[in-house]
Amino acid sequence: MLIFHTTTSENAEQIRLNGFEDPKEKVVGGHVCAPTEEGTYFADQAMIDNSLDSGASFYFQIEIPENIIEEYEETDEANETVCYREWVIPAEIVNEYFIDKNIYNLEE
Repeated sequence: MLIFHTTTSENAEQIRLNGFEDPKEKVVGGHVCAPTEEGTYFADQAMIDNSLDSGASFYFQIEIPENIIEEYEETDEANETVCYREWVIPAEIVNEYFIDKNIYNLEE
């Protein structure tokens, strides 16, 4: 399954060099996560994050087996109204599949 993580140009360069890191804050991809959730936000499509006027228009794409990430899928009521799937995946898991380190630009 191909999943996407959208971020700013500054964060994209850090991710490219160092891999994904679990957030120190409980905000992932512009979404506030419950205290028990730890990981990085991914979706099944690349999207510009306008939620915080963050300038997040750069993204990574990762090919990962769906059975590896199924337990991290966000399946609450709010997700029933969107037309895409979302996950919050621990960095340790994502980094195992982080092979394509190209930084893509949604605005190109």
